[in-house]
Amino acid sequence: MNRKMIKSFSAFAIVISMIVGSVLPVITAFAENYNTVSVGSVEEFLELSKNCTLDTWSRGKVVSLTGNIDFSGKEFTPIPFFNGVFEGNGYTISGVKYTKAGSNIGLFRYIGSEGTVRNLNVQGKLSPVGTKTVIGGIAGKNSGTIDNCTY
Repeated sequence: MNRKMIKSFSAFAIVISMIVGSVLPVITAFAENYNTVSVGSVEEFLELSKNCTLDTWSRGKVVSLTGNIDFSGKEFTPIPFFNGVFEGNGYTISGVKYTKAGSNIGLFRYIGSEGTVRNLNVQGKLSPVGTKTVIGGIAGKNSGTIDNCTY
């Protein structure tokens, strides 16, 4: 290689590293935000519940509660399966009422082995009809971690 080619290659390498250096933080921020779900309303909670019908949807995600949620006078649907991190941030989900038939009933029906629910307060009444074999305020069945939560 001659000097001119080396200078051209060096300039090209510098430009490429500048482009990658300026784009990489944007890509990283997008990826982090993609895996974080904010929930702050009844509607957002119900959307989360709908998404969690697949046992893999929540894997690798962090759900962050952004405010208190009150289900008083509204239809409550438990989260079917959760395998991510649910960060309650000390907020309360209140007015939770469940009186339909079912087992494994709680705010979460099942928390998987990779699931964590923490820093959450729940208030309500769970009184399902039928066999009602397993009922819990936070989780009907827990294979993960529940930390610093109240019911």
